[in-house]
Amino acid sequence: MLGELSAGLAHELKNALLPIKLLSDVQDWDEEDIRVVRSAINRINNVVSTMLEFANLNSHPEERVSSEEIINSWLSLYEPLIRRKGIKVSTHVDDFSFKINKQAFQIIFSNLFKNALEAVPENEGEVEVHLKKINGKVVLIVKDNGPGIPAKYRDKIFEPFFTTKGNSGTGLGLSLVLKYTYEIGGYLHMETKEGGGTKFVLEVPLKDGEEDFDN
Repeated sequence: MLGELSAGLAHELKNALLPIKLLSDVQDWDEEDIRVVRSAINRINNVVSTMLEFANLNSHPEERVSSEEIINSWLSLYEPLIRRKGIKVSTHVDDFSFKINKQAFQIIFSNLFKNALEAVPENEGEVEVHLKKINGKVVLIVKDNGPGIPAKYRDKIFEPFFTTKGNSGTGLGLSLVLKYTYEIGGYLHMETKEGGGTKFVLEVPLKDGEEDFDN
């Protein structure tokens, strides 16, 4: 895993640095040159930041969170993308609270939700978010009506640096999802069909004594 991560990181950084290297010999930059350099710098920053998060071994403390608050706070962050693509987002969130590693849960939801938004078509995209308490478990579902994941990629989507988004993705999003799913003691299940969308289901057992705890 360490070898794969190192090789992947080197490859991503080399690709991101290439346009800067090519433009280093150009004396007078126009607006397009500046845009290319800024894009490359942003990509390097994203790769390094995500890699640092992936390699972070510090465990964050659990805290009690509100189901509606933790979902709504992150939905608002993606409102510009939702409006720009004309995506219909529906939420089905039970009102309850639970103890969890909040940062880990937010990273899981953020990556699953962002992937869903990016996968669906403009003006026809639909994304569903469910957060419920079922049989002693917190269950998070993120479902989209995108093109689905081709069969040849399904065994690779959680591998570090694997991406089908070209230069727009780091390939670490779902690796982070899997890492933090393990950290919070959860189980992640994926259902997908080519042309029929994708659904991710996260199940996290409630702590002892929380089954009957509600707001």
